[in-house]
Amino acid sequence: VEGGISAALELRGDTAAEERAIAGRIDGSVGGLAFHLDGVSRDNEDIDIPGFGTADEDERPDEEESGTLLNSFGDSVTFAGGVSAVGERGFIGVSVSYFENVYGLPGPEEEEEEEGGEEEEGPLIADGPFIDLEQIRYDLRGEYEFGGFIDTARIRFGLNDYEHSEIEPNGEVATLFENDAWEGRVEFTHTPLETVLGSFRGAFGVQVSDRDFSAVGEEAFIPPTDTTSVGIFLLEEIDFKGGIFEIGARIDFLEHTPEADFAEYDETAYSFALGSKWSVAPNTVFDINYARSERHPDAAELYSDGAHLATALFEVGLLAAGATDVNQEVSNNIDVALHYQTDYLSLRLGAFYNNIADYTFREGSDVIEDGLPLAVYQQLDSEFFGYEAEVEFAFTGADSPWRLRLFSDLVGARGEGRVDLPRVPPTRVGGRLSYASSRFSAGVSAVHHLDQEEISTFETDSFTLVDVNLNYKVGLAKGLVWDVFVRGSNLADEDARRATSFRAAFVPLAGASFHVGVRGSFN
Repeated sequence: VEGGISAALELRGDTAAEERAIAGRIDGSVGGLAFHLDGVSRDNEDIDIPGFGTADEDERPDEEESGTLLNSFGDSVTFAGGVSAVGERGFIGVSVSYFENVYGLPGPEEEEEEEGGEEEEGPLIADGPFIDLEQIRYDLRGEYEFGGFIDTARIRFGLNDYEHSEIEPNGEVATLFENDAWEGRVEFTHTPLETVLGSFRGAFGVQVSDRDFSAVGEEAFIPPTDTTSVGIFLLEEIDFKGGIFEIGARIDFLEHTPEADFAEYDETAYSFALGSKWSVAPNTVFDINYARSERHPDAAELYSDGAHLATALFEVGLLAAGATDVNQEVSNNIDVALHYQTDYLSLRLGAFYNNIADYTFREGSDVIEDGLPLAVYQQLDSEFFGYEAEVEFAFTGADSPWRLRLFSDLVGARGEGRVDLPRVPPTRVGGRLSYASSRFSAGVSAVHHLDQEEISTFETDSFTLVDVNLNYKVGLAKGLVWDVFVRGSNLADEDARRATSFRAAFVPLAGASFHVGVRGSFN
């Protein structure tokens, strides 16, 4: 390992949220040791928006004001560090990371239940419910090259200590979530095998994890649950004249054990995939992939039974709702893509179709439970389909500083009987014009999101996001570089809402905003 140190420091701010952030990193090596340190501190006030947070005037509280999304504040800190010993045949390294985040949950609150005509509520410390999250993670990774038939062994092990509290506006902890988990993975690759079909190379291994989850409090909506999983996987790639063929398979054993009167879940899921990529003409590659996968339901999908402030729903899982037979999701997916590449033109066209038996989802209803819309998990045979299209022009060839990118994508979804499904993204059409030189880069983009009416949750109107970016690089001394950057977001100040959000009816995107910063790096 070559000795040396590199470092970077960044300061940035944002106008819409009055964000202030500082980030830094240090990387270096001494002899056979390499190390890394990084950290980020960020905080923001309530976000400026073009209009009201609540889209429906009839549901809008009288005290709600235009121009500010109440309770959208955030304050986070992240630190991480690691060290690796590197040798001729491999490495082994350890790292630790810490993440703390306190942020508001804008949107409707639970309807207060009065007892004796009086509400029991202390002084407010926030404009709505908020999350207080803390996570510490420890990781170990290693790799060793044997040089025989088993060419390389890779190991990965992680410990995760996670908790977050859902807190009422008066500071009362409604629910404390704790998630203590570990995960290990061992993977082996083998040297290429030459056969009449082509050259085989691949990997195989096992992945094991255990997760001890609990939710405690007056509004705990999931019973403590221990989840254990074991996965065995194999992936092979075959190089043949003119293309590549891939095949993969995985078996997952999973067990949920709840501390409640719900049934345990103990099932096995089988998945496999086939894919091929080959050159069909000069500068043209065609991809086709098929995958059949089975997915286990998670603990929330099975055992939820209570108010969940983060989604603003009263969630009821499949077993909590009285289901006697819970099935795995079984997905059959096929996708195709055509790539064309020259110095002046890059083109990609793709399409997919995914048929999912027993697709599992939840959506709010008109029934109110504990002050929130009732959302019972359901399973429904469903299908998803769509396309992606992208073309990029390099005006003067491969090294052109000027480039124009145009794209569009669509996702369609429907349940059995042509039933609309929740939280499906709308069709998008957009473009970006960019310029890049050794010191200066800039770009302007516009992405139009069509309205989304074929959806069972909140229907969103169309909007166009116009963004710009500028970056100027200054070399003040040998090895020291400063970047000054400016980004403008939603410059048309559109009332934009994500159809995929649980809170789309109450939480729009930020209005017109400028993001300004400076970044210094040393090598």
